[in-house]
Amino acid sequence: ENHHKQMIKDFEQRIADCRTNIEKYDAQHHTVMRGLNQIKVGIANTGHKVGINAIAPKELVAEGVTEANMAQYLALIEQRATEVAVLYMNNSVNQAVPESAGEPKAQGNQSQQNLAALHI
Repeated sequence: ENHHKQMIKDFEQRIADCRTNIEKYDAQHHTVMRGLNQIKVGIANTGHKVGINAIAPKELVAEGVTEANMAQYLALIEQRATEVAVLYMNNSVNQAVPESAGEPKAQGNQSQQNLAALHI
């Protein structure tokens, strides 16, 4: 009988330990999910600012940022940021070159049009 009581006591302690671990893991899960949601919002905001809607598939835009498509969104943000940087650099170079150096005025206007097309 004492052996049974000791077994019951051991099992009750194991159950209590499991409940403590569950609470701890639930709190950790909640913290991770909160951080993940903040990352999703940050990715969506950054994507909007660089204008990825212009290059992203409609299905991806409709779905929004999820755990499954974060890498796709980040790749599109990188692509779009590179496009913007290249156009900005081209525009800066075109403005720095004087017209007397052979740069036609129309090229500068083209750079302005390129930036306008990017919705910047």
